[in-house]
Amino acid sequence: MKIPETVFNRDTFYADLVRLLDDQDCFILIDTNILASFFRLHEQARTELINWMAPFISSGRLKTPAWAMNEYTKKLVRDKLSEYLSNRNKLATINSDFKEARKFLSLHINPAQLPPDIYSESQAYLNDLSNVENGIQRLQNLVKKTDTRYIQMVNDLLMATFNGTVLQSDIFALAEQVTVKGPVLFRNELPPGFEDKGKDLNPFGDLIIWEEILAFAKKEQAKKVIFLTNDHKRDWMYTPQRITINNIAGPNRGNFKVLDPRLAFQFQLAGGSDDIHVINLETLTHILMDAGRGMDLYQLAKALQIEWPVGEDEQPESGTATAVEEAGNGTPPSDAVKLTDVTVTEAAEENPRVEESENLTELVSIAEAAKGAKVMEETQVTVANEPAGLPAGIYKRTALADKTYEAFDHQSIAQIVTDLRSHNWYKQNPAIDRTLELFVSSGVAYSKDDLFVLGRNVYQAACGGAYAAVQYIEDQGFEQIGNSSVQAHLISGMLYEIFFNGGGQLRRPAL
Repeated sequence: MKIPETVFNRDTFYADLVRLLDDQDCFILIDTNILASFFRLHEQARTELINWMAPFISSGRLKTPAWAMNEYTKKLVRDKLSEYLSNRNKLATINSDFKEARKFLSLHINPAQLPPDIYSESQAYLNDLSNVENGIQRLQNLVKKTDTRYIQMVNDLLMATFNGTVLQSDIFALAEQVTVKGPVLFRNELPPGFEDKGKDLNPFGDLIIWEEILAFAKKEQAKKVIFLTNDHKRDWMYTPQRITINNIAGPNRGNFKVLDPRLAFQFQLAGGSDDIHVINLETLTHILMDAGRGMDLYQLAKALQIEWPVGEDEQPESGTATAVEEAGNGTPPSDAVKLTDVTVTEAAEENPRVEESENLTELVSIAEAAKGAKVMEETQVTVANEPAGLPAGIYKRTALADKTYEAFDHQSIAQIVTDLRSHNWYKQNPAIDRTLELFVSSGVAYSKDDLFVLGRNVYQAACGGAYAAVQYIEDQGFEQIGNSSVQAHLISGMLYEIFFNGGGQLRRPAL
């Protein structure tokens, strides 16, 4: 065994998982709750997940433990598969609770005496009550009835996809073994499953599937395993105190978890290696997107929209966050871009087609075709690795290597970029909405470096699966700005981000 790490490197963890996904000797085992996910996902997301799994299934690398199939079968034969959609009942509860809350408000609040800082007029208050109740009712109507044909359709899909993946383990013998072994492990709080010791039914379920995984590893001499499960209980997982992301350490708020090192040690005893990881579906999706492999999982990413493990504290404890907080709305720099009467040349003379481009997709195609030509020549972008002594370009070097960009000239852009850098969809999506609102007012001056960095981070958020950022680019949100200069700097940042990383280095050896 090893002493657990208190500071865990997320980037190394992700790289290890990508390595395992590419390793033909690595097996992926799925839990019952992954099968259940197919009932909750809409059709497009479900299809994307099936398509992603297909190569692993055809190569024999994806396996379903017999115990997981037993748990699923138990639901099916008892006609309880609809329980996988039980969260729909929460809307009915919310609807009922709000109706009670509205009765309370009617008794307790006098519309004629509303606080003016909350409601300036009583009609707005009454409209909110009606709109909320009607909105909840409409949402409830979306999922009010479960169509038995839908359940049958998903079950047929699972049969066709996973029946050939099920391990032929003797779960009856395993269940008998753990009735003797389980109480001993639980009394000593040895993982997994010891927190289920008080359950009347199936207290040893986690232990049985773990014993099945160990037996599989030993029999097949499988030294590399990824167990895909949405269950990350404390008797399976370990929560490091701090996480390092992009060489920046910050506190772990408890959402980033890794396998309990005692289970990794037990796996090593069985299979001769501790190369086993337990991740959930959301983490898998994030890993694939982080590695640039998420293009075929767009609908799945939108459907999941789960908060990223690191929240507000991803920023360093000093440095970037402090600089953002201190950035002000003071006097604009001399080279600031205003939203009124600004005229700039849209494109390089060498590539006049850029001026006529109708969308970002065409711009990207032009940039790739240019093979190093200076698209957007007017902005004179200077690459980070240019020879010493060349004149500086229009953008600061810190903007070209924007992981070091801290001194924002405008507080609104500073906060938007901070949220876009958060790797948290729940922060990134509202940040894109604020970007749309940012350029409505005329006469406001913005630094071209701020705009360039903003464009970079919008594109980066889109690559990470933030649906609002994806829609912003697909719907050409930058065209709503109505100012060619602002558009030019935003698009310059997006295009630059395609080819250069946060350190200003070329993402590929050659174009």
